[in-house]
Amino acid sequence: MKKTTLSMLALALLLCGVAVASAQTETTIAPVATTARGINTQMGVRDYLLGPGDVLELKVFNETQFDGTLEISSDGTVIVPFVETPITAVCRRIEDVRVDVIAALGKMLKRPQVNLQIRERRSRVPASVYGAVQTPTRFEMYRRVRLLELISYSGGVTERANGTIRVFHTPQSFVCDAEEKSFGIPSVDSDSDSTATGATTTDTSFDPTQVRFDEYRIEDLKRGIEAANPYIRPGDIVKVEEAEPVYITGAVVQPQGVFLREGLTLSRALAQVGGVRKEAKTDKIRIIRSKPNSNEQPELIAVNYKKIRDQKEPDILLKPYDIIEVGEANPFSPGRIGETLLGFATAGAGSFIGQAPVRVLY
Repeated sequence: MKKTTLSMLALALLLCGVAVASAQTETTIAPVATTARGINTQMGVRDYLLGPGDVLELKVFNETQFDGTLEISSDGTVIVPFVETPITAVCRRIEDVRVDVIAALGKMLKRPQVNLQIRERRSRVPASVYGAVQTPTRFEMYRRVRLLELISYSGGVTERANGTIRVFHTPQSFVCDAEEKSFGIPSVDSDSDSTATGATTTDTSFDPTQVRFDEYRIEDLKRGIEAANPYIRPGDIVKVEEAEPVYITGAVVQPQGVFLREGLTLSRALAQVGGVRKEAKTDKIRIIRSKPNSNEQPELIAVNYKKIRDQKEPDILLKPYDIIEVGEANPFSPGRIGETLLGFATAGAGSFIGQAPVRVLY
């Protein structure tokens, strides 16, 4: 009996030990929460170069009289309490400024323990992406970012995109010289005529009310051409141009408006609406073209689509707000007379069959 009791007690202690060990194991392998890193997170902050308006937080161990926030002034310096000479901070890393703060406080304190952190980043104007994108967004960038990445974070382009992207370089954005070189574009305030490789640049330096911009093709961006995927700097405005409409009416499968993308021709526009119907008068299609910002009568352009389809005439490039009218051929024209007579016969036979008496034969 005594042996049985001891055995049961030992077994209970063993089970308790296993339970405790199991509980300890479950505690040590608790899942670790992960945070997705987006464009607005701390990616690249270690290499962040300070600028005017940035706010720093200073703490000195056991010396609270030095604690507080320091804002970088417009001349690029910060003033540390009880330190006569301002410390240069602009276009420097926070670690480099901390070394100078320690040196300055070292004249008053013995081995000062300094903690200097960035509290607010105000020097970089957010870059903006809008136009024909899914989600127009503003981005605070603490590292170098290319155009494609910003477009991706904005949800990609929509069907209204006309095929071009314009990047406007605003003069208000602050960029250090080292960053300016890495972005691969000239300073907005400089007189340099150099442009971003692969971009169509509009120089408006003669007009202070205008903003210089570079233009890129979405097709080149999709093909992975590096020149079409530049670095975007703080303050840049990225506009994905929206396509203007073209209207197609008449004898087509689906009369409707289509978006005028780059290089849209009459043949492609007709294909987008399902093509012309068989009764269409393809040798006399009209394009009604209005002149923008004008009260003049619209221009009427007669097009022989049949010859274009047979490659006997060049295709027509469309312009914004063109109206394409596809007329129908006369029902008794040589091309439709057979179809018309067949329709009459079918309709007559159908009417007779529907109205004739029914006779049951046994």
